[in-house]
Amino acid sequence: MAQLVISPDDLATIIEAAYFYNVTAVIAGLLIYDVLSSCFRFWLLQYKRRQRKQKSPQPTN
Repeated sequence: MAQLVISPDDLATIIEAAYFYNVTAVIAGLLIYDVLSSCFRFWLLQYKRRQRKQKSPQPTN
């Protein structure tokens, strides 16, 4: 079985690529979290408004 030889430059490139993809994944995760939390907040506000409208007495004619 042949040995796998990785030069220091190749190792640095691999580490740099792994770091870049990890940073990209973290930024993407934060963006997705922000979008989902904003959507949930909007839905919750709409739900609360609808609940308040249903609880308020309707004027009778």
